[in-house]
Amino acid sequence: MFAKATKNFLKEIDSGGDLISVSSLNDSDKLQLLCAVTKRKRFWCWQKPKYHPSSFTLSDLLTEAIPLEPVVVESDFVKYDGKFGNCIGGNIGTEVGVLELSSAGKGCVESHTSFGSLRKREVDINQLMKDVHQRKVNWKQPLLQQMLERKNEVLCILKEKIITTQECVISEHTQMEAKHGGNIEIKTKIVKVSVNENGNLSKDANVVLEIPPSTAIAYGIIELYIKRDGHLEFCVLPEREGGFERESTEGVYPHISAHFETFALHSWDCVDGNRHAAKRKSIQGGAPISILKEDISQLRKHFECFANLQDDKRTLLYQMFCEVLYHGATVTLLENVMDDICAGVSVIDMDLRELESVQRHKVTEFLHFFGCRVENEMLLQQIDIHSEELFAAAHFLISALDELSDSTLALLGACCDLQVVSTLCCWLDSTSEEGTSSLSDPMLGPFSDQGRFLVVERMLSLSNITLEKTGCSLKAVTKREPGFLPLILFIALSGFHALSGGF
Repeated sequence: MFAKATKNFLKEIDSGGDLISVSSLNDSDKLQLLCAVTKRKRFWCWQKPKYHPSSFTLSDLLTEAIPLEPVVVESDFVKYDGKFGNCIGGNIGTEVGVLELSSAGKGCVESHTSFGSLRKREVDINQLMKDVHQRKVNWKQPLLQQMLERKNEVLCILKEKIITTQECVISEHTQMEAKHGGNIEIKTKIVKVSVNENGNLSKDANVVLEIPPSTAIAYGIIELYIKRDGHLEFCVLPEREGGFERESTEGVYPHISAHFETFALHSWDCVDGNRHAAKRKSIQGGAPISILKEDISQLRKHFECFANLQDDKRTLLYQMFCEVLYHGATVTLLENVMDDICAGVSVIDMDLRELESVQRHKVTEFLHFFGCRVENEMLLQQIDIHSEELFAAAHFLISALDELSDSTLALLGACCDLQVVSTLCCWLDSTSEEGTSSLSDPMLGPFSDQGRFLVVERMLSLSNITLEKTGCSLKAVTKREPGFLPLILFIALSGFHALSGGF
């Protein structure tokens, strides 16, 4: 809930910028100026880096026991004060819009959204560079030793943070809608943020979270490049990448480096927006959906191991994937754990207490399937990965799901229930070079049902694809700046298609 609110905030005020949203209230206390932050490069081509604040500061990492006293500048940042509509009745509200499934809507209510007046605290980088000139890092420091072992992490220093100045309230509202003859049932969560000026809390919320003043909601970092002699450089230019000077770059993601080489590590290094920094081409805007055919045809091969499973095991795995579609937090947790396993972390601290008991059970059941064990609901131990290829395919699919919004995941779940996933995969294969297809094709029969078509249309729209029905034909094109979302959606669809026995 907190993570969703901060992420939405940055989309509004810093889309494509360098600020990083704070994903956990527990991290807020760690986010002190000059604290060490690890940046983990990800495996799949569409994934943004992950940032993990530590309890160490830059002073702790240097050899000389001379504490740094940075020059700090504090200023007004922005007053975040907006409104959004929450339609009820015959419409389903989502955090990015409204999916209209019926004309029986009863109207909308307007909700206030605000983090109030925000302040920015930042370090004078020029002075900091002078203060650490000629100082070296302490290679015996535990954080540095662990980072050197993993080989896919970059050391960063927190240089600025955005903090609240007054108490805020984040509330989560859950809505359930069932329309079109009971064929469609979608559960959505709406997160609202407001300043608690008079001490009154929202009474109709399912969950309410109070945020105290001076809480960090976003921060900025500067990467460090550390030489073998211990000297460090601040990466002040955007093209300068941080890291450790090494003799070899082998060993990154040792568990699955042999799989999915086509879409392995590369420099998609945007923090929370749409900056085109990827070395690999992103999807062209305004292009017919047929441009995805070649990539998807190659990527589907990596899901063949799903089809080779025994029917009972494949059905079980399919059901487990379907069950997490309505719980974005569970998808994110599973992706984090699988990412750590792929990075070679043998023992992973994992706190499941924030999940409901049903979701905790689903997480442990999912991990058990691949030979992992959870003890005391907090400690994950990797016992035996039965099949690296199978685990890599599952990680591939869960990573794609983690990039989709909660609303898109819910609509994908509806597509599974409505049995149109196979139709969507076959539809992509049959589209012409112009992105058109004929509704007279028996294979596209499910699209003749208006309810199913609306669900598909909205899911594609949330993935930056425009679907139009004109007479007896369909036409689909990518939106203006689609990024990787169209590709990610069809990767997810291909995975579910394989798990359902479609191969």
